[in-house]
Amino acid sequence: MHRIAYYQSSAIAHLHAAHLREHGIMAGVIDASVSAISSIYGSTMGKGQYELVISTKRASEPALGLIAELEANPQEIDPAWEDEIQPDLSLL
Repeated sequence: MHRIAYYQSSAIAHLHAAHLREHGIMAGVIDASVSAISSIYGSTMGKGQYELVISTKRASEPALGLIAELEANPQEIDPAWEDEIQPDLSLL
């Protein structure tokens, strides 16, 4: 595994990992506060609690490019998303 970024937010870390996976890069998130490795080598103070990792160092340049692209053009949430998740209670 190769670490490419740290995040304070679990949601953002997982969003970026999902974006990388959608583009063919194996990626995941490690919670550094519960990681055995971070407890041995010390904390990730100042870097963020969530680590974005990819499978190989070779993919780090394309992965960082995809993350930069996602940050430059963030996904927009449809304002009507709440209407789509409302349950149909008319049959009760």
